[in-house]
Amino acid sequence: MSEQDQTAEQALQELLSPITELDGKLAQREAHLINELEEIRGERRKLRGVLRAVQADPKDLRKTVTQPKPKGGGGNNWTVSAEKVAQVLVAASGYEGEFASGDLVKLLAGRVSNETVRRALQAMRDQGLARLIRQGTGKPGETSIYVITPKGRDEAGRLAQTEQYAQYALNGSEPS
Repeated sequence: MSEQDQTAEQALQELLSPITELDGKLAQREAHLINELEEIRGERRKLRGVLRAVQADPKDLRKTVTQPKPKGGGGNNWTVSAEKVAQVLVAASGYEGEFASGDLVKLLAGRVSNETVRRALQAMRDQGLARLIRQGTGKPGETSIYVITPKGRDEAGRLAQTEQYAQYALNGSEPS
């Protein structure tokens, strides 16, 4: 590399440094706000439960006997829709390189459930749109690590340009 190229590279790095720093600060703030939002949602769930109990008719508070579910007929064998897979793919494409499935769940909180994200990632793997890098153990904080394949990036780019999925795109910024 010539001295002129090195000087140009150094000047570019000096220009990008404040932008990168600002991006890091915004990502930190975003993570803090997401955590705060989750706490508020949890508190509201508890309050709504209390309100339901207080406002309930005493006749409705009788103990009810629950019927056991028949074995083998559990409803846990549903398939995630193509639309949900597309939503998860577009959102996941905003990550540069590897991402944790737990981060994706937090990012899509309120739109897509944890189980839907898990099943969508499995569908993406089956279609060659994502690759599993490391399997999570199921312990708190230990989620699976994925990466979007080049085929997945192309498909996500195509989907992100449609009006239906544009809201799930991260506008080129890496989420925290």
